[in-house]
Parts: sequence; structure tokens; C-alpha cells
Amino acid sequence: RGYNTEANQSGDVKVLVVPVDFTGYEASEMPLGEEGTLEALNTAFFGDPTNPEDADNLYHHSLASFYKTSSYGKCNITGTVLPWWHTNMTPINFVKGGGPSNLLVSQFQEYYEKGAGSELINLDEYDANNDGYIDCIHIVYVNPFDSGKMWWGYNVYYFKDQMELDGVKIGTYAF
Repeated sequence: RGYNTEANQSGDVKVLVVPVDFTGYEASEMPLGEEGTLEALNTAFFGDPTNPEDADNLYHHSLASFYKTSSYGKCNITGTVLPWWHTNMTPINFVKGGGPSNLLVSQFQEYYEKGAGSELINLDEYDANNDGYIDCIHIVYVNPFDSGKMWWGYNVYYFKDQMELDGVKIGTYAF
């Protein structure tokens, strides 16, 4: 199987959302708390603006409803927001440690295998294009605004030590 750098643009696509917090910026201190913030993330990624429960919390579209609308109903995005990943790192140590690529290498497998994901999901379902890689991972973090480029949204091709979890690898992710 060859690596396809993008998720399918039509059909069913599953997105894996990984919420991360840092020492000094814990999810429990968010205005909605840990659980409320997970619910808000779920609505922001997968909410349906025609559902009255979601409509009150969406300004316009969720990720899923945007792609469903812009693809004229051809792209159906679903997925899972995993439990909080408490890194036990400060944002400064995170940046000094090489940022998300090194964080994924050193800690994601342990986070996943200790129940954050392995008990909740089947990663094969997140490889809709069958190239052996998870199609779409979004890492969402708690950190105050910082003008440093580490904290701006970006998409990364992860090419180090191709970590394999349940038979699939991490290829690209958004941070």
C-alpha cells in the first residue's frame, strides 16, 4: 500500500481528535471544565446545525457540516474526540522538546495504549483510503495565545520512526 497524504474527499471519513493540556493550563480550568470542553469539541467537529442541541453551540458550521455542505452531501465526516491527554509538560518544555513530532513519538503510544483510545476505538476505521495510515488526526491543545509559530494551526507530515498502533501508522496530523 502506498501512502496517500490526504483523507478521502467523498464518502465516509473518520477524524480522530486528540485534546491535550499542559501543566499550568489544565483542561479542568477551562470555563466549561474537562467534560464540557470535550462536549464542545465534539460539537465543533461533528455537530449538526439542524439539530437543536447542537445549533445553540455552533456559530455556523462544524467541521463535518461544512464538508457535507461544500461537497454537496458527498463527504460524511464522523469521528471521536478522545479523553484528555494530560502531558505533564509545560508549554515551554513542550516547545523545547521539539513540539508535536517529538511529543507524538515519545508519548502518544503510551497515552493511546493506556486506555485513551485502544479501549474506545478501532483505528482501522480511521484509514478509509486503506493506505495503512490514519487519515486525519487533529491535536487540539490548551495554551494561552502566544505569537510563537509553534502555537499556530498547521498540518504536519509525520515521518519519524513510523509508529504503528493497531496496525495503522500516523502519517499527517493537524496541530
